[in-house]
Amino acid sequence: MKKNIGIGVLITLLVASMAICKVFGQKLSSVNSKNISLTNQVNQSKKQISALQSAYSDLNKKKNNYIIDDLNTAVTKLYSDYLTFDTSTDNYAERRKDAQKYASQDVVNQLFSTSGPSSSSGVSSSTSSLKVFIENQQGTVVTALVSYNLDVKVAATIDRSNGYYDRVTYDSTSKQILSLDKIGQLSPLKN
Repeated sequence: MKKNIGIGVLITLLVASMAICKVFGQKLSSVNSKNISLTNQVNQSKKQISALQSAYSDLNKKKNNYIIDDLNTAVTKLYSDYLTFDTSTDNYAERRKDAQKYASQDVVNQLFSTSGPSSSSGVSSSTSSLKVFIENQQGTVVTALVSYNLDVKVAATIDRSNGYYDRVTYDSTSKQILSLDKIGQLSPLKN
C-alpha cells in the first residue's frame, strides 16, 4: 500500500509538474512572441528615425543652398547695378531703383547718391570675377565676403582693373543685403 501511495504521489507530482511546465512554456512562448514583436517595432522605429534624419538633413542642405543661391543672386545684381555702367548710355535712376530689390534702403543710399552721378562722359565701369564666401550664419542673417575686379575705363586715357573685397550682411527672409562694408583693395583677381 505504501508503494501504491508513493506511486500515486509521484504520478500526481509528475502531472502537476507537466501542467506547470506547460503553463510556463505557454507564458515563455507568449513572452518570446512579445519580445519578437517589440524587437520588430524597435527596428521599424529605428528605420523611421533614420529616414526622418535623412529627410531633415536633405531639407537643411536645400534650405542652405537656397540661401546661398539667393545671396549670390542679390550680390551679383546689386554689384551689377552699382558698378556696371557707361556714362554715355547710363540710366542712373533705373539702376538705383533696381538695386532696391536686392538691398535695404540704407545700403542703396550708401551706394547711390540721391542727386545722381556727375556729368562725366566717356567713363565706363564693369565687374568681373565676382565671388561670394560665406563667413557666418545666425538664423536668417548671413555674413559673407565678396571679392571682385572693378574694371574702369575713362575715354582713351585710363584703362584700369583692381581687385576689391567687401563684407555684406544678408537677410534670407527679406532676401536683401542689409549692410555693405568696403574692406580693402587687392591686385586684380584671376578668374
